[in-house]
Amino acid sequence: MQSKTRIHWHGLDRSDAVESLIIERVGALDRVESTLIGAQVTIELPHRRQAHGKQFHVKLQLDYPGHEIVVSHDPTTDKDGRGHDDVTVAVRDVFATAKRQVKAWSNRRRDLARVPAPPLAPPE
Repeated sequence: MQSKTRIHWHGLDRSDAVESLIIERVGALDRVESTLIGAQVTIELPHRRQAHGKQFHVKLQLDYPGHEIVVSHDPTTDKDGRGHDDVTVAVRDVFATAKRQVKAWSNRRRDLARVPAPPLAPPE
């Protein structure tokens, strides 16, 4: 899945450790639902001054046949109004949320496939 994973960095330097974490997590999602076509991860460090220090924004887009799952971690929308000042924690949280969503979507899709076809009408 590494070749299908695109990582974009905005406002911060590329990190090999974070990239390997992302590739590992995408691989785990691919094991949950093997129809994964591609993944795009955007990591952003806004250039605004913040009272809480660095606040990382992480967005994950997973492409499946006929379906797309988008998860983002935006510190301005957190319940407590704070974000993560550690990029690895922000990445971990986005992938944890994505895993729950992929499992739910996969289960719904599987359940719909199990619905039996209506019986055919007898020929006249």
